[in-house]
Amino acid sequence: MILILLSNRYNNSASLETRHNVSLYMGMPFLVSSFMIPLFGYLVDKYGRRAHLLLLSTGLGLSTFVLFMFTSPSLPLIVLGFSYSLFAAIIWPSISIVVPNEILVIF
Repeated sequence: MILILLSNRYNNSASLETRHNVSLYMGMPFLVSSFMIPLFGYLVDKYGRRAHLLLLSTGLGLSTFVLFMFTSPSLPLIVLGFSYSLFAAIIWPSISIVVPNEILVIF
């Protein structure tokens, strides 16, 4: 389905080149987030402000939909990767902050 939607940018042809370009576009958010999660995790642990950064992550995620209307697909997908990585760096470590220690103990 995404191939059909993005093929409109490439003269409505689902050629091999189009499939290659679409695969590059679809991999951008995950590639960006895989490199940025450790950096954002370090910064969040060092400086805190999890609630503010969570709002920033949500704003970045929502802004990608506006960017899709006005720019090429690469910029919004890179911003979406930053949003994914910031969200993951905030949410997963927050579980140990919110849940009491008695429940976190496995053994």
